[in-house]
Amino acid sequence: MNILDNENNLIAIYIKKDIPDNKNFLTDDSKPFQVGTFSLPKGNIIERHYHNSTIRNIEHTSEALFVTEGSLRVELYDKNQTFLKEILVNEKEVIVLFTGGHFIEIKQGPYSEFEDKEHF
Repeated sequence: MNILDNENNLIAIYIKKDIPDNKNFLTDDSKPFQVGTFSLPKGNIIERHYHNSTIRNIEHTSEALFVTEGSLRVELYDKNQTFLKEILVNEKEVIVLFTGGHFIEIKQGPYSEFEDKEHF
């Protein structure tokens, strides 16, 4: 489920544990963080591969949270720090955070504590 702000910006994607069969990419190739789900038949093989070194310009830090046990309450805010929605992410579910504000994090690096974050 895509979660959008009032300006139609993608704030987050909430992925419930019942995912459709096959490979399903939930973001288009223009997003700085690619999100896909895989539910493949037994014996299906994904070809070995690696990702070439590429210089990318990343303007926002994206984060992905996978709940292995219990549940996690996530409050989502737009870029103006206005509350949008609360999501309860349950066991074996995922939420991917793209922009806006939130209260929990796991992120790609490198990370600068003094430049990357604004508390509200």
